[in-house]
Amino acid sequence: MKTFRRFIAPAALLALLSIPPAYAQSNNFGVGTLFDSPGVSGADTIGEAMAGMAVQWIFADGTTGSGVWADIGGGGCGVNSGGVRVFVGCEQNTSFDDDPEWKILNNSQKVLTSIRFNGAPGQTVFDCNWSAIATACASGFSLGTAHSSFGVAHVKTGGTFVGFGTGSYTNLVGVAGAPPVGDLFEQFTLTFSGLPAGENFFFKADTDTAVLSAPVPGVPEPGTYALLLAGLVGLSLVHRRRRQA
Repeated sequence: MKTFRRFIAPAALLALLSIPPAYAQSNNFGVGTLFDSPGVSGADTIGEAMAGMAVQWIFADGTTGSGVWADIGGGGCGVNSGGVRVFVGCEQNTSFDDDPEWKILNNSQKVLTSIRFNGAPGQTVFDCNWSAIATACASGFSLGTAHSSFGVAHVKTGGTFVGFGTGSYTNLVGVAGAPPVGDLFEQFTLTFSGLPAGENFFFKADTDTAVLSAPVPGVPEPGTYALLLAGLVGLSLVHRRRRQA
């Protein structure tokens, strides 16, 4: 038996070393530029409703690409430019459909390091409050901003990419001049450890429909929102520990 153990242990170790590391992810949240909206006009936002959203990406060599969200054919709405195709189904609800995947296909000859979505031009906000499959971002178990419903923070759902990805939410959104609750953001950025040429990445993230404008005069100082986010993200960590217990 001892001889068998000496034989199998190195083989088992070699097998473990050959297994690619599991995809790891995290989400972070920042105040950024404060936006205001008269109200959320649609929590059930589908792909075509985000038309006009600005998308920009950066490659490892420092070059960039960009596009405007639109119908790109084949039932998909998104951006298809410079070898980078980013889309979701035009009729897919980013919140509640069975398969509301955002798909990033890197068909360029370069390594993709980040992709950024600015929702304001497309009357779109990213809603990242509580979801059963992702850590709470800011507003815990509440519905957050009125009429926004539950949100979904970035979480990988598929694709060939194995590495590390960070979802960054920034540019808080308030409603009708009131301070932001902490669940709605104008900008969402995915940063990769390097999405190689020929690979793809699928993820889930929730968007709502809202007309955005510059902040109204007299809103609290940004530091107020920073404290708000710090406290509420702390709540999300407590929630995570309870789920892991």
